[in-house]
Amino acid sequence: DPKQSIYAWRNADLAAYEGFVERALATGGERHRLVRNFRSAPAILAEVERGISEVMIEVRGRQPAFEPLLPGHGDEQPEGFSTGPASPTSPVEYWVSWDRERLESGSTNMRRAVEIEAQAVAEDIRRLHDEYEEPWNEFALLLRTTSRLDDFLEAFRAAGIPFAVTGDRQYYRRREVIDAAALVRAVVHPLDHVALLAFLRSPTVGVPDAAWLPLWKRRFPALVSELADPGENERLAALDEAIAAAARETPVSPGTGAPTGPQGWPDGLRWAVRSLAALRRDFRRLPVDRFIERLRSRILLEATEAARYLGVYRVANLERFFRRLENGLTGGHGEIDALLRALRRSVAEAREDEEALPKEAAADAVQVMTIHKAKGLEFGHVYLPQLHARGRWSEHDRNDADRRPADGNRDGSDGHGAREFVLFNRPSLGWDRVEAERVASAAAEQVRTLYVAMTRAQKRLILIGNWPRSPRPLSGAGVPAPLKLLQHRAPFQPSMAKLVQAIEDPAAGHEDEFGVCWKIPDLAAAADDAGPIASGPPAVARAPRAEQVAAWDRELRADRDAARQRMERPLFAAASDHAAALERREESTGSLDRPTALAVGKIVHRALEEWNLEADRDGEWGHQLERALAAIETRIDGSLQSHPARIERAGDWCRELFDRLRRGELLDRLRGAASTIVARELPLLVAREEDDDALIGVSGTVDLLLRDDRDGDLVVVDYKTDEIEGEDEIRLRAATYAPQASVYTRAVQAALGLERRPRAELWFLWPGVAYPIVAEDKA
Repeated sequence: DPKQSIYAWRNADLAAYEGFVERALATGGERHRLVRNFRSAPAILAEVERGISEVMIEVRGRQPAFEPLLPGHGDEQPEGFSTGPASPTSPVEYWVSWDRERLESGSTNMRRAVEIEAQAVAEDIRRLHDEYEEPWNEFALLLRTTSRLDDFLEAFRAAGIPFAVTGDRQYYRRREVIDAAALVRAVVHPLDHVALLAFLRSPTVGVPDAAWLPLWKRRFPALVSELADPGENERLAALDEAIAAAARETPVSPGTGAPTGPQGWPDGLRWAVRSLAALRRDFRRLPVDRFIERLRSRILLEATEAARYLGVYRVANLERFFRRLENGLTGGHGEIDALLRALRRSVAEAREDEEALPKEAAADAVQVMTIHKAKGLEFGHVYLPQLHARGRWSEHDRNDADRRPADGNRDGSDGHGAREFVLFNRPSLGWDRVEAERVASAAAEQVRTLYVAMTRAQKRLILIGNWPRSPRPLSGAGVPAPLKLLQHRAPFQPSMAKLVQAIEDPAAGHEDEFGVCWKIPDLAAAADDAGPIASGPPAVARAPRAEQVAAWDRELRADRDAARQRMERPLFAAASDHAAALERREESTGSLDRPTALAVGKIVHRALEEWNLEADRDGEWGHQLERALAAIETRIDGSLQSHPARIERAGDWCRELFDRLRRGELLDRLRGAASTIVARELPLLVAREEDDDALIGVSGTVDLLLRDDRDGDLVVVDYKTDEIEGEDEIRLRAATYAPQASVYTRAVQAALGLERRPRAELWFLWPGVAYPIVAEDKA
């Protein structure tokens, strides 16, 4: 089925497939099309046609034609699926991952969206399993990439949902594997203090962090390194004394007065020290298989991990670890150092390796995998989250080579053009055509990937994403996000904002004219007085009153929101951030769109920075204009993927600005201040103040710093290319930029140790006005 060709990164070539078919037909072959689907409910197949038919447009060698799928069982639903008022679900559901606190603005950020989606998926699976006895393995979470995998797994853990991550290559990131590797290293290599620390901090021993400074002061690591036999009574006595003294000095927990760490940790540490001594002796004396048996039976890592959440998965990982350890020790001809190096490197670099799974995992767990891994499989309930995320498109490798498409290719010819190269990140002249072909092919495959994902579902399909307020059809180049493709779903609501008004029952959602259910999960969660679903049996979590649980839920959500907002604050903010935010809220009065205006503004700033103030006035003006227009031609086209009309508008705007600069007074003032200029494009970094958005500091660049030849005071000048006219517009825009100018003057004052702030001026180049900014001194 060419509509399911999604492995271009493995060199799958749709053109090669079409060529093979044509050769087969030319020699008497027959074409039989796969149009009957025996997997999915009719409602799902109908939604596939609505969502995909408008974007899967046939292009020879790149995209096959869309063909509607016919239900293999007629209009009957798949076995085990019911519809009607008693059904807990709908065959097709769209979940809109909007934050209920921001329904009016529609400004849910990516981090909050993934939290909403992970919580909603976990609660939905938990509910259907508990209330309708749906087996765990009927559910599948299909991801385009694994960048947000941990968010969903954390929600599953919190809800007590077992899961199996197919193709998860994070074996050496698992806590139990890290702890087991640390134990082996601490036994075999007594001088490895990092391994010793990791093992003793693990859940098996539980030494608290607050105890390490007192232990270190008493040479605890050195004493353990010298310990080689459980019969060394004097050394063990010294270690016991160090542990007892450290326990007395370990600080208590703030607010509780209780000792830090788990109760009885000194006893656990004394046991661990004696166990290390015994295992070091066993390692020297016993065969490999007996030593590993002693290690496992004495420390009982499997027993500890089995008692923790998802214990069967942890035990499976440990089984693999000890099996590999035995093979490494017996097959390495005694090369212990090589084994230790391999263990250290694997854990330190988090090398990719698939996680071990217990035998029953596939039969009793929610399946989590990428869409590519799911090809050819089928599941009762399929969740497709993060459909708004575009993912990353790598333009090319540092060194790359490919043939560009020949003229006329894709319309019947099989030829290829000349070979193009990228060497040390420098592309050859024809590489842009190779890049355009790659982007177009990747965009076509994105459509097929969505098609494959939607057709994995048997009973129920849930499509989840952070929808825009006003969906628009696909436009422009690049690889679109799946949600952008679904905005071609025909017919579609003119505004997603109307969805909120249409939802009468947040838990049930809103059914559109096709019977497809639309929900806002965060809105439904707010309407649930009982709070989030508990991870255990319902009777265990029903002790508090519903009002109390709801209050706890609100308090926890508020704390998480506050923590998330602080986490999202940058360490260093740009001085222009505040002004940029205000600009975005205002209606644009200029003739350029904002990205293009910003790009042209940077080019003009560069011209003023490099302007030769001693050269002939008109000659230098013409030279800088020519350079600016050349930069617009290359930079805007490369960074914004502009079309010629866009570049032409930017060039006309730049010429007009330069003409105004030549006719106005600011250019002459700049030239006249040549002897008093202190710096041009001066980078600054200043410590934050209370009203700054950053956590540590604010950075920026002063366009011009000069000294007034009348009074000797410094003047901070900031160029502005805003397309504005009139005193009122200038005054309003100056108020917008005042905080930025204040940061600059504060930074200059602090850096140079000035008694008072320098003056600040905004040079609005379009109207040719220098506008003074008054900044108050702060203690």
